[in-house]
Amino acid sequence: DERHLSRRIFLKGTGFIICMGTLTFFCCLLISPWLISWLYPNSLEGAMPIIALAIAGQIIYFTAGILKIILLRFFEEKYQTYINVIYGIGFFTITIVSLIFGGLYEFAWAVLVVNICYILMLIVFGLYKIDRGLGFNS
Repeated sequence: DERHLSRRIFLKGTGFIICMGTLTFFCCLLISPWLISWLYPNSLEGAMPIIALAIAGQIIYFTAGILKIILLRFFEEKYQTYINVIYGIGFFTITIVSLIFGGLYEFAWAVLVVNICYILMLIVFGLYKIDRGLGFNS
């Protein structure tokens, strides 16, 4: 089996995924106010303070999901469980605390922070596995 992921290809792919996520973020940021005002005209004013945070949190989550799929293609699938458990514990801990001591705005920040940590965890995991030659081709 010739499946091998080099550091260079991983970083280029990760950069491309992040660039596409950034482009998607700005497209969503432009479209969302119009879409919300059209579908939920009474909710636009309440949504505006958190719209960028909510969009960023979700785009980063989906971007991390794409990265995770790529990583699991080259490394053992068992890591998916470990990664998901770590993410789940972090997500529920931080978001529940943010809701207890804050509100919707703090929750949106918590989701963004957790998802940034999630994508960073995946990048560190990928680099660690690649640098140690722990993929299928080792």
